[in-house]
Amino acid sequence: MEAGIQKLLVEYLRKKKRIKTLEVLCEELIPEKKTKLSFSIQSAPKRPQPEVFIKKSSSKSKKSAASDEKPILPKEFKMIAKKVGLPKEHWDFFYEYRNDFKFEIKQDIKIHCTGNKGHCKFTTEVFENCLVDHMVESHSFGKFPCTKNVDCKFMAYSKECLKQHISKFHGSGRVVPTKDQRYSCKFKSCSYMAARVSALEIHHRVHENRLLLCQFCNYTSNWPYDMRDHMRYHFQIKTQECPVCNLSFINLKALNTHIKFHSSDFSCIHCHLSFKTVHKLNVHIISCERRLSKLY
Repeated sequence: MEAGIQKLLVEYLRKKKRIKTLEVLCEELIPEKKTKLSFSIQSAPKRPQPEVFIKKSSSKSKKSAASDEKPILPKEFKMIAKKVGLPKEHWDFFYEYRNDFKFEIKQDIKIHCTGNKGHCKFTTEVFENCLVDHMVESHSFGKFPCTKNVDCKFMAYSKECLKQHISKFHGSGRVVPTKDQRYSCKFKSCSYMAARVSALEIHHRVHENRLLLCQFCNYTSNWPYDMRDHMRYHFQIKTQECPVCNLSFINLKALNTHIKFHSSDFSCIHCHLSFKTVHKLNVHIISCERRLSKLY
């Protein structure tokens, strides 16, 4: 506080006869006297630290200098890196450790068309949507919406697919609910019931058209196993081999159908009726399964 202001404040308090306030003010304004010690406090002396001598090896300095310099990449390595698809930022790393990696250039792979029930012989190079134009022009693929129910947003990729959807999802081919099926569809216009939550979720995907899409053609599916078999058709991956004639097939269903041709007895697995041809047996099995589904 300045000296002039102190005097004015002291005079004002005296005139107003505020003695207690004046005493408190005077105590605050008087500086405290510092007490002097009879002895002096000195800091402790620093301990002398022993000097440590580190010998710097010349080999390490040479290695560090060599590591700072980027290696010169040969043209052959650059060509392989481009074909394999390595990003340019990692070329130095892969070239430095090139002995630890095995680079292999894949052969050109052709993708097969799945139209005409897998009998189409059209092939092309592999890239995204490579078979879409062929499917539309040669097999009349496209977008066919379902109009049977307001709550059904299903979009079929072909007319045959739309027929199967209407039969299995809305028509007589749908599964009749049983006592074990306790989870009902969330759409009021649909009376579907499922035994498991996972099956109900797949049913809802069809309603909302949340399907698995093939990245090469128009095909869609709500079952991962069907999409797996579809991709096997595209690349002709045949894992099931016939024990009689050594022919290979894409899935077990196709193998079982083929094995029937080696037998002269075509009998139904449900009612044990026998038929002369496989075609008549397959037609009977469909009707037999529909009849048995109503009993459960």
